[in-house]
Amino acid sequence: MGTMNVHLCSDYNRNIFYGIVQKIGLDICVVTETWFTWNTSSKIMESTFGSDFNWFGRERKISNNKRNSGGIGILFRKKYGKCILEKMYPDDEILWVKLIIGNEIYFICEADCIIFRKSVK
Repeated sequence: MGTMNVHLCSDYNRNIFYGIVQKIGLDICVVTETWFTWNTSSKIMESTFGSDFNWFGRERKISNNKRNSGGIGILFRKKYGKCILEKMYPDDEILWVKLIIGNEIYFICEADCIIFRKSVK
């Protein structure tokens, strides 16, 4: 499992990210500051990573500042378990994803910090 702050909206950065994930064999990676525009990350990440991974992204609808567009996401390698989006907040960059590996269930939260636990509170 890894975390990165990387602007995945850039083809160059996304290709480097892909290489890192494949080279070190990351199965789960939480990403902050993706800078994807609204409702674009799923299609872009699928075209980059193909069918071996699931991507759950939450892009910022409107940026309230002159900086870029924020955004978060979680990348999962499919062969290790089933991933389900458990909860996404409409006004905040927060994602809860359920990961099922055999009989074990884990919940991973991305909110510009990572929370890893066995149950959602």
